[in-house]
Amino acid sequence: MRRMSAKLVFLVFRKQLSTFQGVLHEKPGVSLLAMISWAENLRVGSFLRVRGNIQRPDASVLGCSIHDAELAIDSLHLLVNREEPLPFSIYEAEIHNNHIPDRTRLSNCLLDLRTATSQSIFRLKSAACNFFRRALDEQSFIEIHTPKLQGAATESGASVFQVIDFGRSAFLAQSPQLGKQMAITADFNRVYEIFAVFRAENSNTHRDLTEYTGLDIEMAIGEHYHEMLETLDATIKNILSGIYNNYRPKIETVKHQLPSQNVVWLGKTPIIRFTDGIQMLNDSDLATRDEIRLGQLVKEEHGTDYYILDKFPRGARPF
Repeated sequence: MRRMSAKLVFLVFRKQLSTFQGVLHEKPGVSLLAMISWAENLRVGSFLRVRGNIQRPDASVLGCSIHDAELAIDSLHLLVNREEPLPFSIYEAEIHNNHIPDRTRLSNCLLDLRTATSQSIFRLKSAACNFFRRALDEQSFIEIHTPKLQGAATESGASVFQVIDFGRSAFLAQSPQLGKQMAITADFNRVYEIFAVFRAENSNTHRDLTEYTGLDIEMAIGEHYHEMLETLDATIKNILSGIYNNYRPKIETVKHQLPSQNVVWLGKTPIIRFTDGIQMLNDSDLATRDEIRLGQLVKEEHGTDYYILDKFPRGARPF
């Protein structure tokens, strides 16, 4: 809200990803001074129903996402009054490098979810799942839903959350692996699942989460495992191209608060043998984490962020 004078006030309205300017001012023959005085004392974050006429502003509205239109306000109705001041404003939460503590954001999650960044992230996640599903449906995959409560751990290498299921011990599923393999053995041929994964591991990095959404594929192989490699490659590139071609404004919104480079990929994905990848690392004298460093080297040599590391030895420790 910006008070220009006793007879003119500007308000900014927010709805999902959009913000637009409202103008409340005195009109010839109509006294709105009491209304203007009332409006300028509204707390930021109040819920309003507003009516008026759309008009073209005298100058581009730089402080809103809608630049070429504003609302000449006729009426304002207060739906929900915010009695306490906000711990932080939406504007503050959207500023890059604004040091609002994570605990403050999480304690006020409803506010943080209102930001254009959070709104865009959720839409991008939804898009990724939709493009994943669409790509596999077109290749005759069947979507399945495996049990999330299981009687034993389903794959090695990850700890499980134990729960009590009507007096018996059970575990939150750490993977749909067993269910997928049963489906293949039962002649489903090709299955996938968008799966809630639970792993009782200390999340010290963004790569080790106790709860996340997994995009899982299982398929029968006819003659060679490259059939699986090609299917995964096409699916991942379908997701990337779908998001970048259809959700560019959402990506730019996220990048405005969380700066990053666009993902680069090639029409023909480089397939690098594991031994060649090790050689690339040995030829590099930078002591960086192997996986990150290999990605940097592939980007330098092949010009792509996305590549396939093939012939990974069965006995080697995974990255």
